[in-house]
Amino acid sequence: WAVGDAGVILHYAGGAWQTSPSPTTSSLTSIAMPSPGEGWAVGNDGTILRFTGGSWQADPSPTTNRLYSVSASSANQAWAVGSAGTILRYANGAWQALFSPPRRSYVKSISMISPSEGWAAGGDGTILRYRGGDWRVLPSPEVIGLASIAMASANEGWAVGPGGTMLHYICGSWQPVPIP
Repeated sequence: WAVGDAGVILHYAGGAWQTSPSPTTSSLTSIAMPSPGEGWAVGNDGTILRFTGGSWQADPSPTTNRLYSVSASSANQAWAVGSAGTILRYANGAWQALFSPPRRSYVKSISMISPSEGWAAGGDGTILRYRGGDWRVLPSPEVIGLASIAMASANEGWAVGPGGTMLHYICGSWQPVPIP
């Protein structure tokens, strides 16, 4: 699956990309498919779409902020992050605003490794960790924005940003990675 401008949703099947009917014309920025028949897509103006029963439907959103990234561990457990420090959680059949970092900068990427453990990154080098029901701001060696975060486990992951910025999380701390 892939998403893009003007609500475009693409699905790769049978050796080719096919356009999937979309219930929105808002630009979409991220998609997460925890199973072949269930998924989420997010985008501009707080747009949230859910894929179930073979089609995409708009889902009520508690925000109008732009959503940059979505991560889902199951059809019933998902997270989305976006501008103005927006962090949303889908549980018990509804999306709710859960946390906003103190600096209120954008949160660009989220990587949940389980329903109870995850990471997010964004503006001003912000790195957040979710564990045991709480989000915490962690020390970051970067002051510029981070564009993406991907965690392999609770003990190892990567974050990247503009200008070749790369951080590696290992042994409990984030360290810059020299780029040759």
